[in-house]
Amino acid sequence: MKLHAERKTNRAGFCSRPDIRFRHLISSRALRAPIIAAVLISNAAPAADYELLSTVIVSRHGVRSPIAGTPSLASIAADPWPSWPVPPGHLTPRGAELARLLGVYYRDHYAAQGLLPAQGCPPPGAVFAWADLDQRTRMTAQSLLDGMFPACGLRPGYRGDAKADPLFHPTRAGICRIDPARARQAVLERVGGNFRIVLSAHQSELAAMQSVLKCCAPAVCRASGAAAPCTLRGLPTAIVGSDDRIRLSGPIAIGSTAAEIFLLEYAQGLPAQEVAWGRAASPEAMRPLWRLHTLQFDLMQRTPYLAARQASALVDRIVATMRDSIEKNGVATSSVRRKLTLFVGHDTNLANIGGMLGMHWALPSYLPDQTPPAGALHFELLRDRGSGSYAVRVSYIAQTLEQMREVMQLNPSRPPEQATATIAGCPANDDGTCAWATFEPLASKALDRACVSANGT
Repeated sequence: MKLHAERKTNRAGFCSRPDIRFRHLISSRALRAPIIAAVLISNAAPAADYELLSTVIVSRHGVRSPIAGTPSLASIAADPWPSWPVPPGHLTPRGAELARLLGVYYRDHYAAQGLLPAQGCPPPGAVFAWADLDQRTRMTAQSLLDGMFPACGLRPGYRGDAKADPLFHPTRAGICRIDPARARQAVLERVGGNFRIVLSAHQSELAAMQSVLKCCAPAVCRASGAAAPCTLRGLPTAIVGSDDRIRLSGPIAIGSTAAEIFLLEYAQGLPAQEVAWGRAASPEAMRPLWRLHTLQFDLMQRTPYLAARQASALVDRIVATMRDSIEKNGVATSSVRRKLTLFVGHDTNLANIGGMLGMHWALPSYLPDQTPPAGALHFELLRDRGSGSYAVRVSYIAQTLEQMREVMQLNPSRPPEQATATIAGCPANDDGTCAWATFEPLASKALDRACVSANGT
């Protein structure tokens, strides 16, 4: 049993100090803690001896150039943006190399657990890779494969004949639609009916972003209905668009876009004076700005209705892949059992999965639930050698920004950051595992079946 102090919460959602009446209770029970711990240890079940059967990796693409947005980037900043070596939205050569280095680490990481051979190429059918159709996702998938299995000629699959892949974008592909009215209601319910409270709670972050961007151009002010000149805080916040194009407009959305670009500038290794124009040129200085990005993603990608609509196809594929591993485990078949499955999409895909499953992670150098370039969720399927039961462990793995900026080699003594993800309704054991018998029905129940395509990859 965990002791905890009650915490009072004010109207803005912030917690005050612990209730004073719990102090005596905590101090008196603390005297008995060693005795209680000894009893719990003596009665604890033996640790499970797990065998790793398979892993499904859902990765974001690597470091890319900025994507043109609405409003235009030039209109939200007083200074010119730095130039990039590739077209808008493309993976950079550095991004490809960073993904390759991460792939090298993955190979060693999973070879140490007996999932992959330490050297050479995997058996045909043991590895499967699929990417969204954008250049940045296809090239990231290829770089990861090149790092894991150099000179093996493995190539990721993708839908070259489509405008949108229903696995990554079921609403954009027309498999299902987002109801704009329901989406607006779902988001507004999470912020108390309007955006006043959430904007008030993030005034310092908006002020910090304003000092970096020096927003806004008169055209942005007029287009939003604000009098020119205006600042970020003078712009109205609204949910706009229709169908799969529904989005947030205003200061949170603008701040989110800018914060992510600053992160990419740093990871790309741009000179310090070009990273946020030298006004937020370190991860520490960017951290308050990142909160606008995680806020935007929490509202527009993690709100359950939107998350399930956009992540159900991927979650269904993840569960089906693990289920297939269980069914084929120990059964003689003519085909090789798949050991590793790689899907490469976008930060929105990762946030959607997190929102749909109530999943959270916290890497040490990032904000909770942040999705760095080439970072990935790893769904590991394990079998207890003793009981024969199955379990799932989900981890988030990503390079630090310093590792990206310095293009560092990764190894067990200098690994990327890793955090065990928590899943709502799926109590984790001490080793971070969740019983398959709990995870599988929980994930299946969360699916929005209308958004699961009948056509597989």
